[in-house]
Amino acid sequence: MPTPPPEDVPWGHQSRHYASLETGRADVRNDGLGDIERRWGHLVRAAMPKAREEVEQAFRQWNGIVRDQLRNEMGLRLSVGGEAQSVPVRICDGLPRPLAAALQEFPDWEWLMLHRPDVEATVRGAQLLAHHYDEARLTIGDAASMAPESSLIEVASSAKQLLERFDKLNAIKRIVDCQEDVLGGYHFRIPEVRLYWVPISIVSRLLGIPVDALTLVVLAHELAHAYSHLGRDIDGEAWNTNTFANADMAIVEGIAQFYAQVICESLNMRFPAARHAFEILLAKQSGAYTAYRDWLDSTERSGEIMRVAMIECRSRNSTSTADFESMVDRHRQQVKGRPGRARSGVAATSFDSSSGVQ
Repeated sequence: MPTPPPEDVPWGHQSRHYASLETGRADVRNDGLGDIERRWGHLVRAAMPKAREEVEQAFRQWNGIVRDQLRNEMGLRLSVGGEAQSVPVRICDGLPRPLAAALQEFPDWEWLMLHRPDVEATVRGAQLLAHHYDEARLTIGDAASMAPESSLIEVASSAKQLLERFDKLNAIKRIVDCQEDVLGGYHFRIPEVRLYWVPISIVSRLLGIPVDALTLVVLAHELAHAYSHLGRDIDGEAWNTNTFANADMAIVEGIAQFYAQVICESLNMRFPAARHAFEILLAKQSGAYTAYRDWLDSTERSGEIMRVAMIECRSRNSTSTADFESMVDRHRQQVKGRPGRARSGVAATSFDSSSGVQ
């Protein structure tokens, strides 16, 4: 099994799957994990025949809206004057290497991973019928056709034991918390964003959240990478690619997580499932993916603080988490006591997904 890069390896290190120049799909075919990739593709298609369609539809619905909000929140543009940087989004087959390696550890639990919500519903349903057994018999009107109450209790107990045994493996956290983007990827050397519909489908079932909601979360996170890297500030400057690649994981992932959360919160009235999906996913993550929560809190003007700290980090070619946190702290002190700046409204706009320009 390939050894995943340690967390202290820079975000864009060549060992990370999204650092490759390969186009069009996840890159597991040449490292012994191809069988896992093919098997899971087959399993997901059988269990969730409309999954890819749901990912594609969610992308089409939210892509332009997410980009528009990122431009407003980050104060960065991919198009400046006559220059435009294209960052297309592709829906891709396959499994990124870190996720394929994690899934390989649980060969006997594949069916439960993809049907966990059904097994959980079985527990609740069987317990409910057992609790209302007499009423159910009266409703049916034919006692002979009703399963014994003891059988319902046994079904609930068996299903519950399966879930408990699976949970003891800590499989969900080990799969979700790969310490590398595996539901999507910002392939910064191309550049393009990829949404991996098979991993999104698997994790949506594991966590019991809708595919379209998880797709929006992943889309917002990966596009935040793209805008933080290639977006031009008021001086027309972007983040130097080598410096961006060499930055600590916590910086790059922290910025993306912060803005993904902002997007999900701003869309909460229109699509509350996305915010719920973000929170459920975050609860299973750790390390670089949760570090940003210590930087700011909801009582501060966090958007302004994060924006100026990010711009300073880019302009200074800083790669150290400690340096970035110092920038955040310094800008926090600078904005204290200043009157708040009104935020401009964010509206949905149309977008040509084939070009990826905005």
